[in-house]
Amino acid sequence: MEVETAARAVAATEKAERLAEKARARAARAGASAGAREERARQRERETRVIAGRRRQRAHAMSLRRQAREIDLLKASRGWIESTEELERRVQRAVERPERLFK
Repeated sequence: MEVETAARAVAATEKAERLAEKARARAARAGASAGAREERARQRERETRVIAGRRRQRAHAMSLRRQAREIDLLKASRGWIESTEELERRVQRAVERPERLFK
């Protein structure tokens, strides 16, 4: 009887040691996966920032191009109509002989 209880006690302590070892290994894996998860989150955040930065650069370049086109049109338009009388003649001619815009 004493031998059985001693054997049970030894088995129980061995089982407790195995469970403790498994728990330590599980905790180590959880820590490693948490670190990897944080690293992936940082990488995703960085990629998102890079994409947003490129988008902002593209939008800025487009606005600069738009401004340049507007300035070029403004400079070119200075010679389109020489005087208010010329404008009035053009308007009158357009009213008298309308043209279809889309043929």
